[in-house]
Amino acid sequence: MAIKVGIDIGNSSIKYCSEFGFGEIPSWRARGQITQIVADSAAQLSAIRYNGEDLILGEDAVLGTDFAWKTDEEKSDAINIPFILLALARMGITQADIVLGLPVSTASSRKKVEKVKETYSGVKEAVINGRNVTYSIRTNVMAEPLGTYLSLVLDEDFRYVKTSPYFHDQMAIVDIGYRTVDIVILERGKLAATRNSTMSGMIRFFDKIRADLESEHGKMRPNEEVRIHKNIISHFGAAALKINGEFVRPDFWKQAAQYKEQIARDITDEIKVVLSDIRPDRVLLTGGGALLLQSELLNHNRHFVLHKNPRFANVIGFYRAAKTMPDQAGPGGSNAEDRDRVASIQSR
Repeated sequence: MAIKVGIDIGNSSIKYCSEFGFGEIPSWRARGQITQIVADSAAQLSAIRYNGEDLILGEDAVLGTDFAWKTDEEKSDAINIPFILLALARMGITQADIVLGLPVSTASSRKKVEKVKETYSGVKEAVINGRNVTYSIRTNVMAEPLGTYLSLVLDEDFRYVKTSPYFHDQMAIVDIGYRTVDIVILERGKLAATRNSTMSGMIRFFDKIRADLESEHGKMRPNEEVRIHKNIISHFGAAALKINGEFVRPDFWKQAAQYKEQIARDITDEIKVVLSDIRPDRVLLTGGGALLLQSELLNHNRHFVLHKNPRFANVIGFYRAAKTMPDQAGPGGSNAEDRDRVASIQSR
């Protein structure tokens, strides 16, 4: 029987969620193989052979050759398949019904949606950490910010919480990602409108920091770039950074904080302009960028609401949506009313 899975493909990471838990894999990849020298039963899978190519994914990618950030934002690209297979392997799943998030602009195109379904569905074979694995996958798609909405109005039993204020209010969901800021407006569970933002997401912030550091310490090695990125996200202002054998000056974090403040101000101003003709009841912030900038954003506008789990909001919603959908072999899932409601949201 297929296991229901939510998948959120982002530029900085691939997030996954199922009944077995949730997690993420940084979007870093390299060619090559990896050998475990010191046994560690808690070590997560990171090596995969797919379509005749040996790949190392995630944080271990710095150990391979041709290390690169995965910079392609096209969600339908087959480059993402090894990441999805690795995520399934971490959860011990070989037969999966997946709900995959797409940008609103892509999800609104039937042709692009069908391409995504075709790319990610079917039988996939791989060698993961030396073990041959065959996967059977069926894929559905959904506009990304709708995952956040469903994480709020579908409960842990995968039924609608009709008493939720999010169910009745007109709500703008602002998804602050690595490269983009996506905005959708929902009213009584229906996709009322979308708004295009000119903002480029958190990439401007990281690019400014990288430029400053490399101007002082020279070009960073891949493992240094990975470490800097991780410390900025998880330990902003608290980590001692080292590049090319030199410690980064302590006041670096002060400059980085100024960059955070500026991008938060820019995003706040952008939201105000984009939503000026709508004035929704709630503006809900989600995405990894919202988590990193939460203090600055909420200081700029006290009416903003931060999702309680902004980093994983979309993928949790995708998983809950998947649980309302019929199984491959039969009806299953939640009740017919809730399945129809998710389908109506999905189809806009």
